[in-house]
Amino acid sequence: MQFFKGELKLGDLYYRDKEVVCQSARKLNSEYWSRKLFWGLHVVVSRVTLGMVTFLVMSETQDVDNEEIDSICREYATDLAKQSDVSKVDCYKDKILVSEITLYTFFDLLKEEWLEKMYEDKDEIYDLLHISGSKYVCKEELIASTIKERKSTRSYIPKDELVRIRNSRIQQGIVAYSPVHYIVVESNDTIAEQIEDEIIYELRKAGRITSRRLIKLTDSEMINLERHRYKIQNLNNLDGGTVIVSMNHCDFEDAVKLTKAVYSEENHYLSKYEVIFHVSENDQKLLNAIEDTCKLWPFIHIRNKRLNKKTAIKQLEEIATANNVIVTQEDCLKVLKDQKNYSFDEVNEMFRKWFLTDYTISKYHPQYRKKIEEYYGEKEKDTDALKELENLVGLRDVKELCVKIIKFYELQALRRNELSDSEGIGMHMIFTGNPGTAKTTVARLMAKIFKQKGILSKGELIEVGRQDLVGKYVGWTAKIVKEYFDRAKGSVLFIDEAYSLLDGDKNSFGTEAINTIVQEMENRRDDVVVIFAGYKKEMNEFVSANSGLKSRISFFVDFPDYSGAELYEILNIFAKKNHFELNSDVHDAFMKTIEMQDTVNGNGRLVRNEFEKARLRQANRLLQTSKKPKREDLFKLVGADFGGAS
Repeated sequence: MQFFKGELKLGDLYYRDKEVVCQSARKLNSEYWSRKLFWGLHVVVSRVTLGMVTFLVMSETQDVDNEEIDSICREYATDLAKQSDVSKVDCYKDKILVSEITLYTFFDLLKEEWLEKMYEDKDEIYDLLHISGSKYVCKEELIASTIKERKSTRSYIPKDELVRIRNSRIQQGIVAYSPVHYIVVESNDTIAEQIEDEIIYELRKAGRITSRRLIKLTDSEMINLERHRYKIQNLNNLDGGTVIVSMNHCDFEDAVKLTKAVYSEENHYLSKYEVIFHVSENDQKLLNAIEDTCKLWPFIHIRNKRLNKKTAIKQLEEIATANNVIVTQEDCLKVLKDQKNYSFDEVNEMFRKWFLTDYTISKYHPQYRKKIEEYYGEKEKDTDALKELENLVGLRDVKELCVKIIKFYELQALRRNELSDSEGIGMHMIFTGNPGTAKTTVARLMAKIFKQKGILSKGELIEVGRQDLVGKYVGWTAKIVKEYFDRAKGSVLFIDEAYSLLDGDKNSFGTEAINTIVQEMENRRDDVVVIFAGYKKEMNEFVSANSGLKSRISFFVDFPDYSGAELYEILNIFAKKNHFELNSDVHDAFMKTIEMQDTVNGNGRLVRNEFEKARLRQANRLLQTSKKPKREDLFKLVGADFGGAS
């Protein structure tokens, strides 16, 4: 549908002439609105003043132009002049001004007092419009009447989707079903608008958007939508138009309600208008909610491509200008970390850190310089998680496999950035091995590395076990599991001894936990990495017991026990971190001690235990006499402290 307002300029009417014109318009309104005129146009007079008659025109199609509207308005004006017999009512072309309007404007004019007096039964009008006079109509905008070339030369739409759009076979004037809808995944509102503009521009050129009418739904609409049960009347007649649903500043519940409002059965949605969602980066929970709500329509995800160094500098300069700060090229190179590419969020975060801790400190608070440097110095200590992984004692095969896994998923992230519909691959893993073989340590480092490589957004490690996941009462377990997945958004969920959830009862809380875990692993495979850990035999039995779980595991990493030499190397690391020196006789005493113990149940943890025992023995040894220990003895461990000969 299209809507127009026609204004017929009059010679100044006398008040009595105005009343006559109004009465004539009332007689014509029913005839001109109800009968189906040429081009499927319907006309009604909404207002008569002493100097103007205002017409409202509704077209059942999308391909009418102003000349056709002029023609119908002139025909109406001719009949109005005959009916009223007022000489000042004429229909010369230069006296009629026609402009396209939105349904929202049309609806407002329908509700004006003049129309109340001029049209006895407005329900007839509302029936043709498919709206109710008492229900809510969202505000609309009109896209520019002509398709002008975009000012920006930068393209955000992936090449494969751009080819599909431009190969459209839709003929002019035809409103066809929309094959896909779009999700703009971008935190920056300005860039998101640029992406939306490009989508609309390309779809209009291809004939998939035929109406100029545009509805933007944001969180500010929630009060009105809730009041009207989330029924958006405009959607019923928005054939060929566009709906943008902005969720960047919505909470989760409101965002889901907005999605349902767009696709609800009440609106009889038949995919005849284009839908563009705007979601913040890395909000995988919301992305899943949209696609779960709208299962019948496939989505194309469009992201802002990662920036190279040159583009990142330009972006940084724009951010600085917006904050009234002038940055030099030298400043930009100082602010930007040395990495291959950047997201907008990363550039923005780097600017904020520089602005708050360098620019502002130097200019206004130099007394805090040392404190700031100390704080961020601590934060930066463990930034190179990959190097830390490589420096772990032993685990040669484990480290080699982990590096391959990291590179594999790094490539997947780059591929998704280039091809919007590139299918995501689950990143879930199983770590098997005895306690103390560094499974948790490696998992924590993997989480950090995934963050640094842009694979995950947060890179934290959320550790849970059976006691954390299983609820006390019916209905609690699934909710608890989902809450942990929420916490692990953009991070790694580490489930230790997961096989303890198996208890042989299909209706048990443990089984409920496993089923929910499997479901969430699939739903959030792009934004949560699940790592199961435990003994090898038990983990194999756990995976075999659930086919759905097995199909979602991408990698199995087996952690061998440490050798004696590797355990001694770990001891050296413990000692160094605690500022201790190991005497030459410690090696033999330590090796003899661990040979006498069951490393299967301790392994790497055995080293920590023996180190702590050694410190206790050292304290007893040094304080056996009344003499004050020498400083060098305070931080030296000897063979006797590890059970060797004194």
